[in-house]
Amino acid sequence: MGILYTYLNVSDAGRTVDWYEELGFERSWEFTTTDSDTRNVYVTRRRGR
Repeated sequence: MGILYTYLNVSDAGRTVDWYEELGFERSWEFTTTDSDTRNVYVTRRRGR
């Protein structure tokens, strides 16, 4: 069984995504709330890994 979904609240989304990319994940989608208070970034495993 693989990971279906997890949520992490982090202070530096860009740095966190960089770390996940080093582990073989890639950014799949992202958005910022209308008040610019929250940035949501989704990562997924690269195909074939």
